[in-house]
Order: sequence, then C-alpha cells, then structure tokens
Amino acid sequence: MNIDLKFEQGLRNIMESPSVKRVDFCVGYFNLRGWKLIIDQVDNLPGDYVEEGNDDMFRTCRLLIGMHHHNEDYIRRLYGQDGTLPDANMVKKSKLQIAIDFRKQLLLGLPTKQDEWTLRRLSAQLKEGKVAVKRYLVFNPN
Repeated sequence: MNIDLKFEQGLRNIMESPSVKRVDFCVGYFNLRGWKLIIDQVDNLPGDYVEEGNDDMFRTCRLLIGMHHHNEDYIRRLYGQDGTLPDANMVKKSKLQIAIDFRKQLLLGLPTKQDEWTLRRLSAQLKEGKVAVKRYLVFNPN
C-alpha cells in the first residue's frame, strides 16, 4: 500500500478528515516553497486549543523543524571538548543561521507567482497564530 499511496496525498487525506481539528508536524528540514502542498488544508482546518508551556494557545498547525541526535552524541560533545554548554549567544547564532538558510532557499531559482503567494500566505498564517514554528536546536559548540 505504501508504494501506491503518495505521501502528499496521504497527508492531505488526513488533514481533510472531518475529525481533524489541528495538526502537528515534525520535519528534519523545511522548504518554504513546499508549503504550497498543504497550505489550503491548513487554511481549512478549524483549529483547536493546545497547551504550550503554561498557556492554552489556539493553533491550527504546529511545525517543529530539526533533527534528533542520539544521547551518545550529546555526551561526547559535552565531555569530549571544552564542556561548553549552550547559552543565549549560541541560540542567537543558531537563529541567525536559520534565517540565512531560509534566505538562501528564496534566492535559488526564479520565484513564480505561486511561490510568492505561498510565502505571503505562510507569513499571514504565522502572524495570525494559525501556524507556529519551533526549531529543535542541536547543541554544537563548534
């Protein structure tokens, strides 16, 4: 069955199910222009409240971007080098690098009208709080 069912269509089928109010995604990488594949489905979801920290937030879609590493990797990094723990400066640098990476995506190729519309709609979804994006930062002191 997995051979016949395309991931994109399977994802859409889940999101279009009447019982689905909101979705959470966890991806290793995020292609901004690829949001066009599910943007309509995100817009059509009714949304629901979800606990974030100590607050109940109304969300339609939460997106976690990043890759998990094995605990052994963290231990090696922590004890194998200078033992530097992540701090606010490292987090700031990581956020800047993410912005640079997204900018590079946008500079590749000529954007189509569809690409521009998708990015504007994603921006609106973020501003409306419909979509919330978090980055899973991997501790790397180098």
